[in-house]
Amino acid sequence: MVIRVVVTVLLAAALVGAVLPTVDTAREDHAAALARDELVDLRASSAEFIAENDPPPPGVAGPSLLVTVRVPDGVTLRVGVGPRGESLAWRRESRTGRVETDIPFASSLTLREQGRHRLRLTLAGERGDATLRVRRA
Repeated sequence: MVIRVVVTVLLAAALVGAVLPTVDTAREDHAAALARDELVDLRASSAEFIAENDPPPPGVAGPSLLVTVRVPDGVTLRVGVGPRGESLAWRRESRTGRVETDIPFASSLTLREQGRHRLRLTLAGERGDATLRVRRA
């Protein structure tokens, strides 16, 4: 009887040890996919906004768009990275990823807190050289 209990406990411990790394990997993959999807949606919204609006004349406030971005647990999202501010990036522990755009962001923003964040995108610049300013709404 005691041998059965010992074997059962050892088997359960071995199964838990084998499953935990797989669960962590799945959690990482899920967070990465959510972060990438949020940034792809932000890229699409930004591109559509620029295509539908003209930049304002100098000294005049440009049109704005409110968007909501969801930050998964443990993920940092960055808007406006790269040499011209044209990339969107995410990081979770040692994993990173980027979503490239042809839209230059005039400012950058880092989101670290889990949950939904409202962002205001404001069109600036001149025709053919439009940029988006991004800030929390």
